[in-house]
Amino acid sequence: MAQEEFLQLDSIVVIQSDLPMSLMPSRSWEYEGHDTIQINAQNGQLVKIRYCAITITATSTNWAANAQLGYSHQIYDLRIGTEGFNFLDAIRYDNELARAVSDNAYVSSRSTTIDRFPNVFISNGESIYVDFIQEFYGGTRTVDYRIELLYFSYE
Repeated sequence: MAQEEFLQLDSIVVIQSDLPMSLMPSRSWEYEGHDTIQINAQNGQLVKIRYCAITITATSTNWAANAQLGYSHQIYDLRIGTEGFNFLDAIRYDNELARAVSDNAYVSSRSTTIDRFPNVFISNGESIYVDFIQEFYGGTRTVDYRIELLYFSYE
């Protein structure tokens, strides 16, 4: 934080998009979505990732439709991050989910958001990867993501 005293906030950029999902080849229930965002800052600027999230939303008109996470709706890949670092991995979401399932509980609502505030700086020119794979047994869902970037320059 002391280093940030010498930085001037230039802009806040919010990237929010649907993640196109497709059925994985030779599978009947696993869907995947992937996206890549290239970070391009001005010369001398620093980029900080303040917030990132993936939201799963049930879009069916059925009153009982939901975006479940649990034993029969497992997430196999959940990532917003750079090469070798997952910003959503701060407390290992998959371990939380396994614990919830073992306690006969699961997340079930119209919309479920998995988010973190990583507050980390990344290098200019680096790519941010968004990856999501989950079992979907019937129903319709959308998956979208949100990334908040802070651009700084030295005062």
